[in-house]
Formats: sequence, structure tokens, C-alpha cells
Amino acid sequence: MQAVLQGVLDNKKSSQVARDFAMMRLCEPTPMPDGPPGPKSRLSTVKESNTMAKGDQWHRRAAEQSEEAVGSARSAEVLQLWSQVPVLEMYHTGEELTPSLRAELGPSPTERNAVAAASRAYLLNETMCSPLMAPDPSQPGHYSAFKGMPALAAAARRIAGDSSEADTARADAHSVLSYLHTCCRPPDGNMALKELSRAIALRPNDGLQRCRRAALHASAGDFSKAVPDLKKARELFEGPHAELQRTEATGDLGKSLAQLGRGQQATVELRQYVEAASSGPLASMMTDRERGHTIVGEYMLVYLLGEHGKIDEAKRHFKAAEKRESALPRSVHERIDWSQKMHAQMWVASNSSATGAHRECRGCSKPTEQPKTCQRCQLAVYCSKECQVSHWPIHKKECNEHKHLSSRERQAVRDSGQA
Repeated sequence: MQAVLQGVLDNKKSSQVARDFAMMRLCEPTPMPDGPPGPKSRLSTVKESNTMAKGDQWHRRAAEQSEEAVGSARSAEVLQLWSQVPVLEMYHTGEELTPSLRAELGPSPTERNAVAAASRAYLLNETMCSPLMAPDPSQPGHYSAFKGMPALAAAARRIAGDSSEADTARADAHSVLSYLHTCCRPPDGNMALKELSRAIALRPNDGLQRCRRAALHASAGDFSKAVPDLKKARELFEGPHAELQRTEATGDLGKSLAQLGRGQQATVELRQYVEAASSGPLASMMTDRERGHTIVGEYMLVYLLGEHGKIDEAKRHFKAAEKRESALPRSVHERIDWSQKMHAQMWVASNSSATGAHRECRGCSKPTEQPKTCQRCQLAVYCSKECQVSHWPIHKKECNEHKHLSSRERQAVRDSGQA
């Protein structure tokens, strides 16, 4: 793909719009996907491969999660809850544990407590959980969370199938079974949906369960089913993280509405989401990964605003999103799916020659993220004053020809690729 983009820049017949877009993509810190985002992109902005961990990868991921949880009460709670799962598994391996290891692990949690903790952790923020995987001997190349966490899986199955258990306990068990199905590689989306629907039937007023089912619907491209779950979830959230959860549901609702082509409704929801998540107390409560999700939502908002003629607002949001994206740690940036950014970049390349675009310096031909435009002709772009001065003998004649052009005539020159 990089060769294709470079070819656009090397082709003297390429329009300025095409050159701008190619330059923006080549300057991206993450590689370009094979094609533009399709009409049924995933609701989640987390790359799917990041939910699988095994062996040394599991330990590295756990360390990363501890760092991500700093400053986030919700993420810290998830890590504390999920910590019961590996303890349960250790005590059920059948191996003799040394006294020092037993002292470090503490007492074994009961099956009911471990299932309740795992369910709560998954529903609060599944990306902060660290599922253990094991190869499935019956299917080469497949990995199973049921085999990787056999004690948790057996406990969840027992509780879910025991009608004498309380509805809340059985709902937790079905939520855990749903999560285990999503962790398998390949995941079993149909079974995950069935188990989570059983949990909702047992505990209908839990907003977290509905929000998670909406994500599963969206992963399958069924955004029309995600929308009612998200709307209902916003009414049901309660507890210490309710405001943050309502904001995230608003963002997911906006993304789902956009996928359904309901642009005006999506714009309203995404505006509220971006405003709440980028300023005020919520901004300080989010992890870097969660901030990355809001930036993706803002890029989607840019495209929607541009399509509805809100040009100035779209430009402001694009600049703000780029600035916030550049502040993300690289390790977090690599774990976010940025495919929605392409729509925003396409719009920017088509509608602005300077706003946020990574232009090519006329002097040294290198890309520049903060282009400086010649004030006389308002067409030539440079990376620095030094490049502009050194290029002046070459640019002088062209500058004199273009300095009296109207705005429309200048745009025609840009589109033709002559500037």
C-alpha cells in the first residue's frame, strides 16, 4: 500500500486532493489498512487480536494493564476483580502449592465469588481482563478459553445450569460463559450472544449487560439491534462509574447510528460524547486507551459534520483530534483501530489545502505537519522560512502569476495538482 501512495506523489498528473491524502497516509505512525473502512466497521475500536493472551504474552499484557489502570478507578477495580480468576485456576490445577506461594495467593475464592468477580470485570471493561488460552487438540490452530481457564468455565457452567441458584448468580455465570466464547480463537459470536441474552433475561435491569450485548451485535454488523440496547443501557446505569458508562454508551450509539446512515442523529450523539470525554472531570478519569476511542469518535464526527455542511466545525474537530492523537503513548496508539480516521482525512483532503493536511514542502519535497503557505500567492507550501527563501528564485515567476487569482481560481489550481 505504501508503494501505491508513493506512486500517487510521484505521478505529476495526480490532483492536489489525491496528493494531500497520500501524504497524510504516508505520515501516519500506523500502517494503512488494505482498503477504506467498510459500511459495517466494528463498533469497538480495539483491535481484536489484543483480547487473546497466552504464556509470556499474558504476563506482558498484565503488566501493560497495570500501567493503564493508573489514575482510573474503574480499571483498577477491574484488575482487582479479575485477580481472583488466576487464583482460582492455581488452586484447581491439582499441583501441590508451596507454603510461600499459598501465602502469596491468599485463600482460594469460592466458585460463586470468582464467577461474580469475573462477570463484573468483563462487563465493566473487558479489555482490562487477561484471558488465559490453551490449544484445542480437537481443532488444530484453534485456541480455547474454556481449556485455558477450566476452573472458571466449570464453575460458570454449574451455576448457570442450577435452577436453585439465585437469578443474579446465574446471570453472572451466563455473562462469564459469553465472555469465554468471545475469547476463543476463532470466537463464537453466536454462542456469546445467546449466553448474554440469557443473562439479560435473568437480570433485565443491568445496563452493563445490555451495553456488552450491543457491542456483540455491532461486531456482527447488526447495528440496528445495537441501538435499542444502547439506549436502554443509558437509562439503567448506576453506581460510581455511571457517568463514564453513559458517556461511552452515547459514543457507541453515535457510531452505530452513523453506520446505519442516520447522520443527523449520529452527529448529535457524537457531539455530546466528544464534548463530555475531552473536557471536564471525565477526561481525567479515562485511561489512554479510552481516550483513543474518543478520538476515533471525533474523527467520525468530522466526516459527518463535513457531509452536512458544517465546514468550520469539522475543521476545528479535525485539528483537535490530531492534537489529542499525537499525545497518546505509542504502545496505546498501536492497539487502536484507526480505520475511521481515513474518512476524515478524505474529507479534509477534498475540502482544505491547509487544515490538518500533511503537505509537501515545495523547497525540500519533504512532508510537513504544520505547513507555512506563501502569503503572496497563497498556494505554495513550505516546511520552514529557510526553505521558502531558498526556493524563491524558482517560485518567483509562478508566484507573480498566481497572486491575483480569486479563491475559486486558486482552488482550481490546487485541484489540478499545479500547486
